[in-house]
Amino acid sequence: MTNYWSTCSSSSALPAWFSNRLKRLVRTPKRHLTDPALLAPIVTLTETEVFRDGDPLGRVLDSFVTAQVRAEVGVARQRCSLHHLRTKEGRQEIDLVVETSRGLIAMEVKASAAPDARSSSHLRWLREQLGERFVLGIVWHTGPFAYQLDERIIAAPISALWT
Repeated sequence: MTNYWSTCSSSSALPAWFSNRLKRLVRTPKRHLTDPALLAPIVTLTETEVFRDGDPLGRVLDSFVTAQVRAEVGVARQRCSLHHLRTKEGRQEIDLVVETSRGLIAMEVKASAAPDARSSSHLRWLREQLGERFVLGIVWHTGPFAYQLDERIIAAPISALWT
């Protein structure tokens, strides 16, 4: 599926976040479709197939949330930038990192209605690495409720992006 993403003219690059404090980070941008609704037709998946398999559903949700957050970053009062983070070994990967003057807001997107503590393991790793520079971690999910997962890490429904 990644071949379609890299060649599609309707895609945009999300730059990698990196810091001298963290070693072995990938600096390759991540591609997202500008309109995630295009993903299924491009890779010839039906709606049923997308919802049956967690991988394409996760990719669609990841691109959808990225598009929504990108729009918010574009009109934010304070200057901030949007990135992704992945270690070279692939042990830690964070879907979105919003860098602000106050620190980082890290986000994971899960195709789950009730994410648990395991869903925030990469956010906890980043929090431990960055200390106070880590402002907030958010696990976006498909369920209806927001709740705390850990210190400075919450689970929030994707629908909260519009409230």
